[in-house]
This record gives sequence, C-alpha cells and structure tokens, in this order.
Amino acid sequence: MFYNQSTTYSYKKTITWNVLLINIKAYDKYILHSGLKPKIVGEWIKYHRKLNECSQVELALKLGFKETTARNIISYYESNIVKPNKETSMKLARLFNLQSKYFYDSYFGFLDNAPSILKKYRESNNLSLTEAANRIGTTYNTWSRWEMGKPISRKYFNKLKEFEVL
Repeated sequence: MFYNQSTTYSYKKTITWNVLLINIKAYDKYILHSGLKPKIVGEWIKYHRKLNECSQVELALKLGFKETTARNIISYYESNIVKPNKETSMKLARLFNLQSKYFYDSYFGFLDNAPSILKKYRESNNLSLTEAANRIGTTYNTWSRWEMGKPISRKYFNKLKEFEVL
C-alpha cells in the first residue's frame, strides 16, 4: 500500500496502534482478573507508568524531580532499590488518578495506624511499656513516644515485623 506523501497520518489511527491499544486494555483486564497483579510498590509504579505510556524520565520530571535525578530515580523505585517517600507516593497516586495511598508500601500503611497497633499489641500480651520495648531492643521512652504518634524508622518497623509485633 502506498501513501500520499502530502497526507498526514496519525499513528493513533493506524490499525497497528488500535490493535496494540486493544491488546493493552485486554492485558490490563487479564492482569486485574487473573491474580497476577504486581505485588510490590515498584512493580505497580512500572505497571501504571507503562499503562500511561510514560518514560521513566518523563515520570520523574512530572513528579518534580530535577533532570539530573530523573535519569535514575524511577528506575530505583521500579527495581525496589529505593522506596518512594510518602509525599512522592501521594504525587504518583494523583498523577495516575488513583486513591492517595495506592503506592504506599507496608511501612507507610503501618505508620498511619502505628500508635493503636502498638498499644493493642502491648495490652493484648499484658506487657508494660518497658517489657514491650525490651522485646525489640529499644527503650521505654521510645516505645512510649511511638504510642503517642511519633514516627517509627524503617529499621524499627522491620524489627517489629521480625519479632512478630505486626
């Protein structure tokens, strides 16, 4: 088939593009219904980035990263070398028009309810603040601050999981 050079053809109107678009939608439905969903935050970021036809650099720039950082940051997120912070997680959700906690990893999900989770754990195991703190190698003051809503580092979050507090 020959095309008139004076005619402009949009790639979105070609048969190949339409078939590709249909296949992406079919694949998206398959993923959503097959149980083969991405399991970790990095996989979800990559999934939505590709679904929205965005390069890693383009996504990083849309999130407000500088061009020098943009070259690597999304790659680090997608391969789980680095996890996006809470602010970036919320920006990603807004950008892809998803609920605000969509890109939270289990750490951020825990932080939202940490005081009640820790207090419930301590009370259900009949532990004093000191006993609960000693179980994971921290102090009375630290555990007490956590129950009052002070932030918990990823290091201690992982210790809480390791000692099956969570």
